[in-house]
Amino acid sequence: MGYSAGPRRGSPPTLPAGIVTARLLRTPRANEDLLDIWAYVAANSPRVADRLLLRIDEQCRLLSKNPLLGELVEQYRPGLRRFVVGNYLIFYHSLPEGDGIEVFRILHSARDIQNLL
Repeated sequence: MGYSAGPRRGSPPTLPAGIVTARLLRTPRANEDLLDIWAYVAANSPRVADRLLLRIDEQCRLLSKNPLLGELVEQYRPGLRRFVVGNYLIFYHSLPEGDGIEVFRILHSARDIQNLL
């Protein structure tokens, strides 16, 4: 039998040297926000709700790689940033290691942000 330099079946894929992946964490409350958003929008259209959550997730992934894209909103909490996605606001902060973000809340812009943060 010949030797194969490729990965074994069932082994995780490896990244080329020097490539770092950004971490994306969400607080339990941010996960609840996503469920609430989906349920509210899905009452009219599950398809639209799915697309909205996909769009929010895509933006969260972008922010994890580029945490400075969001606007600083330290009047709410030190280090907190905000990024707008349609009518929704993603509130997050950079991870201490600098390798990603933690999403704190995801709220509709018409809500009472001051009291919800």
